[in-house]
Amino acid sequence: MQNFKELKIEFGEHINKIFPFENKKLKISRDGGEVFCKTDFGLFCFFFAASDWGNEYEISFGATIGFRDVFTLYQKFQKIKLGSSYSHLVYNMKELDTISMRDYFVRESTDIEAIKNEVALFYKKVLSDFFSKFSSNNDLHKHLNSNPTIECLWAENVSGRYIDGIIIAKIVGENYHELSEKYKDYQKKKWNYKNDEPRLVEIDELVEFLDRN
Repeated sequence: MQNFKELKIEFGEHINKIFPFENKKLKISRDGGEVFCKTDFGLFCFFFAASDWGNEYEISFGATIGFRDVFTLYQKFQKIKLGSSYSHLVYNMKELDTISMRDYFVRESTDIEAIKNEVALFYKKVLSDFFSKFSSNNDLHKHLNSNPTIECLWAENVSGRYIDGIIIAKIVGENYHELSEKYKDYQKKKWNYKNDEPRLVEIDELVEFLDRN
């Protein structure tokens, strides 16, 4: 069986073949690799994580879409500069019902092809639909804000989902004032928050900021 570096290169080249976007780039790192493509809307990425445990390798897969416009406004609101340029929506392979919910272990050469087949299936059954559903600001607005009281496919905590939801509503020209009140009311009812709860105060501050920008 190949060494750890060779394994990462092989899996990186494999997901690079599956990933359909033009102008894509493959990057191999110490902990895995990713294939990504930057568009006017944001960043589309198919990634894998890898670990070397001595007698076996561990592999897991996922995908992310980064939303540039949302994060640009968020950075301005917070007056910060971060290493990333996007808010992110993540689909983690371990969280799926459609395919086995586990990490994959490579103990011998025959394991490699089996895992590569799982990755191809993962893309065909899940990620192709995932990427097609989230390719515009309107898609993101619909996903986050259609029903503020239900869970959605979102990588961040509840507060992060609300902040990004309000920002995207502003971007697409929807009533973010009304939306912000829905988010606040839901949090008050669910968590028994008072008006001075920091999460609620942040929402009010964000709305004031968006009114000025």
